[in-house]
Amino acid sequence: MKVLLYCDHRWRDLPPLCAVKLHLERLGHRALIVAAREARAMIPAFRPDCVVLNHFWGKSYNDLAITLREAGIAIVVLSTEGAGRPIFHEMDRGDVADFSLIDRLYTWGRRITAPMIAHGTITPDRVMTSGCPRFDFYRKPFMGAVKSRAAFAAEYGLALDRPIITWATQFPHAAVARDNPQLRNEYCAAMTDFGVDRCFEAIGVDYTELPVYHAALRDASSEIFFRFAREHPECQFILKPHPNEKRSYYEERIAGFSGSNVSFCPQDYIWNVLHASDILLHRHCTTAVEAWLWDKPTIELAAIPDDFMAWPEREAGSHVARTYDDMAGLIGDFLGGREIEAGRKAAREAYIEEWFGTPDGRRCEDVARDIDTILKARGPSRKAVRRDSLGVGTRDIARVLAQQALDLPANVSVWSGLRHRLTSAQDIRDGNPGAQKYIVRSDVASYMGAMRPLLAA
Repeated sequence: MKVLLYCDHRWRDLPPLCAVKLHLERLGHRALIVAAREARAMIPAFRPDCVVLNHFWGKSYNDLAITLREAGIAIVVLSTEGAGRPIFHEMDRGDVADFSLIDRLYTWGRRITAPMIAHGTITPDRVMTSGCPRFDFYRKPFMGAVKSRAAFAAEYGLALDRPIITWATQFPHAAVARDNPQLRNEYCAAMTDFGVDRCFEAIGVDYTELPVYHAALRDASSEIFFRFAREHPECQFILKPHPNEKRSYYEERIAGFSGSNVSFCPQDYIWNVLHASDILLHRHCTTAVEAWLWDKPTIELAAIPDDFMAWPEREAGSHVARTYDDMAGLIGDFLGGREIEAGRKAAREAYIEEWFGTPDGRRCEDVARDIDTILKARGPSRKAVRRDSLGVGTRDIARVLAQQALDLPANVSVWSGLRHRLTSAQDIRDGNPGAQKYIVRSDVASYMGAMRPLLAA
């Protein structure tokens, strides 16, 4: 049977989806990974028996689920963001979603699953606590796909005998704080559609303040980070932006930086970066939890006072720095040989078990096996999907098929892609930040090629 998987972001979501695809194929199914932006147009062409969505927030996905159910297509949700956060409790437990429309929701941990069942937003037969799919790349067999420290250093021109400190940013809404009415309107519409506005109302905060908070925290953190990099030329620094952030801010900061020891890394998988890093700087990022899996020191850069987004339970696994001196002292201690305390290690382990389950390298396999079980229980039940019910036309389908055939990202027109192919051998996404998030067919083939031998070993 055929399974279509939604991929939101190339640099975050593609490898675990490739792992699921690989396991599905071993179970006898045909699986296709497509960019979320082009998935609706691909449904009538591929005619899947099951669609794997990347989330289930908002009216658009709700309406899509209704259409798919009418066509006898199974619907499962494999969340790209599933860590859970107390401030988003109402949204996480499904207050604004109709889970009766889906066949299975895969949650990352029992702290998400239990409140949903208790609240009655989903029945136990429709939810499975599967763990975090991308954590499979921190355990065998797929850890074999991670770059060595030497390979990563060579790629970025780093010295192996000098410390590597990574700052993983997470300020996706900061750009909205600038005077850009279009971005602000899009942000407000999405926050209302997803139910985020209700979460902020519950704690007495105006959700429109989140972009201001992100911008202020980003600016304060940048000042601390670049000052430390300037004053410590003996260290090497990687700046890894969140996949949904505007890169131009960091590109401008690096361009204005007087040193030469900061490398910008928007186009690599986080496990490659973490594997090469000695210390991680972050603020409430799942990247920190990933670093814990390898016992890396992590520093919460809480660079502004009165932080209404404070998260004590998550922060307990890291050391918290509120000032430049705090951060400088912690980095000096860790580079000097300070070890992570037993109590903090225990806090990390307990947090991971509660929110992410046991990272054993088999989360993607369990998801694939469950999808296989759903499909076998349903049997052949797919009917044709009307194009108009998906909001796509014949031209949309032809365009997506041509983009697939020509290996083009979802936001590049066929004609632009053809012109580029005739004049350049360079990846059309290079130098085009808007296209960087979108996968192409060769990305899937490349990662699948790296993973197959690991699974066979």
